[in-house]
Amino acid sequence: MNAGDDVGQVSFRDLDDREVRLGEYRGQTLVLVGGGRGSVRQAMRWGEALDQRLAALPGVRTVPVVFIDGLPVFVPRRFVRESIKRFAPIRPLIDWEGKAARALGLAGSEQAHVWVIDPSSVLRHLLVSPFSEAGAAHAERLIVAVNDR
Repeated sequence: MNAGDDVGQVSFRDLDDREVRLGEYRGQTLVLVGGGRGSVRQAMRWGEALDQRLAALPGVRTVPVVFIDGLPVFVPRRFVRESIKRFAPIRPLIDWEGKAARALGLAGSEQAHVWVIDPSSVLRHLLVSPFSEAGAAHAERLIVAVNDR
């Protein structure tokens, strides 16, 4: 997918194993923050910084996403879900098979990604970058502009 594409049908699973389509957030500016296994710490830093920067902005929702494509067969999903529930400060959405990752253009497992989706479920921006304060300030400007449309 590219900027300008509708992502409303892209789906994840929540921690209760319920399917969640991005279109369910229609009406809000949605900011997804995540990446592959190698980017977990960077994605968490992005999420924390954007949560703080956007806390007072009405109509914006920041949601962490976890891409777990390739989980070994002997590791039960229930165990992973329970571990995330126990340790994650915010409940993420999970992509178990890599379908959402492919649809959203996940560009490698070592880099954090920030997707900015407008209230009509159209992808407006994709940032792929290690965390930095300058990057967070840039992302904030992009998100505010999308939210103000």
